[in-house]
Amino acid sequence: NAAGIARLLESGNMDGTFLPPSNFTGFVSAMARSGNDIIATGTFTHVVNGIARKSITRLTNNGNVAPGFNVGTGFGISQPSRVTGLAVQADGRILVAGVFNFYNTVNLRNAGVPPIVFRLLSNGLVDNSFPFIFKDTRQYVTDSLPYNLTLQADGNILFFICENHPVNT
Repeated sequence: NAAGIARLLESGNMDGTFLPPSNFTGFVSAMARSGNDIIATGTFTHVVNGIARKSITRLTNNGNVAPGFNVGTGFGISQPSRVTGLAVQADGRILVAGVFNFYNTVNLRNAGVPPIVFRLLSNGLVDNSFPFIFKDTRQYVTDSLPYNLTLQADGNILFFICENHPVNT
């Protein structure tokens, strides 16, 4: 698929009924199901009805951009953010792992430290009732990133962080 997102049938063949926007640029790094929809994150940008979607979108079961998912400008307005994990809770809220500076023009940092896990409401807005998880990654050669997260059956959240070597070793 030219958009960088495709769906395979059980047979392994491409599903010709799944037609995401063809104007994606960049790549998809994490995806999760939300009911019949798909939440996709990555370094992509695409434009829908004149509105740029940066690094996060919700696609319907046939690949169209889902209405009502209000990501605004998405991630990384002035500094790039990296999404490395994604999970959708039973109530539709979306857990996002990675390193984030901005989301929809909102500065997510606390004293210059970006959150590594935060949550969106099902409509794409930041869920301020969820305590952001912060870790100062600035002293590392490459960021310490939670590469993935997953939900347990009891609703608890599991994620892991890869610790890289400090710059001054």
